[in-house]
Amino acid sequence: MMFQHPAFPLAGALILLALAACEEPKDQQTEVDLGPIEAVTDEVARTVWPGNVLPNGVRRVRLLNGFFDGEPSAYWFAGFASRLTADVFWFCREGDTACPFDDDGVIDRSRTVGDPVFARVPGEEGYSPFWLVWTVRVPEDYVADEIKSTHGIEQAVASGRVVVERHITDHGRDVGPDETIMHCLLVLEGTLLEGNGEELVGRPGVMSKKLEISTGWHKQYRVQVFDFTPNEGVFPPDTATESRALMPSADIFVFFRDCTGGSQVPLCDHATADLVAVSERGVEFDFSEDGDKADNNNIISGFPRTEPPADEDKRYSPLWKVNVVRVFPEHDKAVLLIDETKDQDHTDYKGAEDIRAAVSDGLVAEAEPMSEAMAGNSIPGNNGKVFFNCPSQVPAGDPK
Repeated sequence: MMFQHPAFPLAGALILLALAACEEPKDQQTEVDLGPIEAVTDEVARTVWPGNVLPNGVRRVRLLNGFFDGEPSAYWFAGFASRLTADVFWFCREGDTACPFDDDGVIDRSRTVGDPVFARVPGEEGYSPFWLVWTVRVPEDYVADEIKSTHGIEQAVASGRVVVERHITDHGRDVGPDETIMHCLLVLEGTLLEGNGEELVGRPGVMSKKLEISTGWHKQYRVQVFDFTPNEGVFPPDTATESRALMPSADIFVFFRDCTGGSQVPLCDHATADLVAVSERGVEFDFSEDGDKADNNNIISGFPRTEPPADEDKRYSPLWKVNVVRVFPEHDKAVLLIDETKDQDHTDYKGAEDIRAAVSDGLVAEAEPMSEAMAGNSIPGNNGKVFFNCPSQVPAGDPK
């Protein structure tokens, strides 16, 4: 426990706490491969892992359509998420300061030694798809995947075989050396990202970057991983003070029709609630008549590796704070969304600036954060607000 960054004088104690909290000690000294995590994941436990099971038995993380800065865009809906981070441990040789990330914030598996160890999996208390990164410095005689659990790391630290460091990155943009958060989605074997490597939504002929699945360890079981650093890079923690690092968030704006308050748009013919999100998926109806039920009027405020469109907009994060934009019923005909235009590409509101203008014109209410009560979902660390994990589809090649 030799690492002592000047900004983190308690790093050694924090490492011990992070490791000790992860799992119960075992008497076993050798880290054996216990097989795939599916071996100990029953049908009930599978329901909390990302993705929905299709009639053909394939588990798929859905790609939904929305808008960014005036253009159609798309993102994978990976469910509700916590702002709190979990711990991931990457193994690097002593002295290899370029490990584990390259200059673009992408995991460089040509330098890492074996697969990472994840402290949590879906369904366990404290799980998060956003990972505070720790580097495990290993000696030359260390064999890749010799350690497969946090307990194994703890034992190796106690014996002096390895040193664990909190990974620090100079994130730029006046964000000095700070902790590093990466986005990894742990999935069950066979899980697919819908549209992965296919055409970009709204841009025919332009292909999206395909994310390959990789592997990691949890309590000596093998897990499947979608690593989003090729698309997004890494993130500094939020500036908010918490007991552990928080993932920074951006904004997603969701339009709602007031079906019991006077709205008479087509969406209300399919609604079962008073306020209804303008979402084909929500009402299971193909308003845009394009052969899918993936269209909505959701607007995201940022995009991977790009500057925000306006000063008011937050920088991209795959963790989206959900904001409700309620259309005043008396202005239904002046607020043309996909349930009116029947064309995902030509709806009136495609960017955060459009929402601000509509608020100024009195057509929609000021955006308000969605509450846990409205969503029927409560997640520790979110302070009563609702957050989605929705990584964006990006162009093939270098997304910067």
